[in-house]
Amino acid sequence: LIFHSLRVLNARSVRGKIPDLFFLVSTNLDCFFCISETWLNDKYTNALFLDILRTHNVVRADRNQHGGGVLILIPRKFVHIEVSVESNDFFDAVVVDILHSDDVLFRLFSMYRTPSPNIHASTDRLLQFVRLHHSPNNLNVIVGDFNYPKIKWLTDDTQMPPAEFNFYSCLMELGFNQIVDKPTHILGNLLDLVLIDNEAFYSNVTIQNPLSNSDHYVISVEIGPFNVIKKAKTARFYNYKKSNFGRIDAELAAVDWDTLFQGLTDINLIWQAFLEVFLPILHRHTPQHASTTGPRTD
Repeated sequence: LIFHSLRVLNARSVRGKIPDLFFLVSTNLDCFFCISETWLNDKYTNALFLDILRTHNVVRADRNQHGGGVLILIPRKFVHIEVSVESNDFFDAVVVDILHSDDVLFRLFSMYRTPSPNIHASTDRLLQFVRLHHSPNNLNVIVGDFNYPKIKWLTDDTQMPPAEFNFYSCLMELGFNQIVDKPTHILGNLLDLVLIDNEAFYSNVTIQNPLSNSDHYVISVEIGPFNVIKKAKTARFYNYKKSNFGRIDAELAAVDWDTLFQGLTDINLIWQAFLEVFLPILHRHTPQHASTTGPRTD
């Protein structure tokens, strides 16, 4: 039986907190991270996460204006499928399926709802998105900062404003349980939520110190247990001796390198930006060969 670790946090901008984030990730290498309020835009490539990219893949939805944005850091040992990436005036969302041997283990939503003055419209749009992407045949885990401080999750009191009740009742009808039982904001509000539609598939929910100077605490939870059998699979490797270097040279010559590197002064960021262009071109013109590994049970 296997559990998978998940951390949920509102970063209040990751741009100035990369060293702190890298330390958190490097001490939890097998952990998934769902981060809201990333405050990223198109000016920030994934080169920002240079050291983190060695161990995790990044899937992000940027607001491209002040505030907002979400991302998921997925350990590279997991295969994932991007289901949806959405950013609008009301919310940001990334939805991915986490796979094992071609089977979906669980569907993971990372979301942030903007504290919009039109709370009814933002709630309706958010719930439309959740209903559309909820997968009834799989375990679903929805996390993030939803900015509903008036929902009394820690009691049985359902007396709340209409928009909050709409959100609460819709998630309950879909079979979700909200499993965070302590405030997640330093002022005592429970804003960051973990919703799961099978209450037998989680354990060890804890509240941890904020990331750097964020005013939100980090939520830690174990998702599982999963009973997985590693099937016989075929690993594929690139045969670089047979690369088509003529086509590789032609594609590299067509790249506008001056524009790509514009504004980058850190040699690590320049190198990562180069790799993000070079590696897809290299692999596009390099054949693969296969090697089969046998089954084993964890």
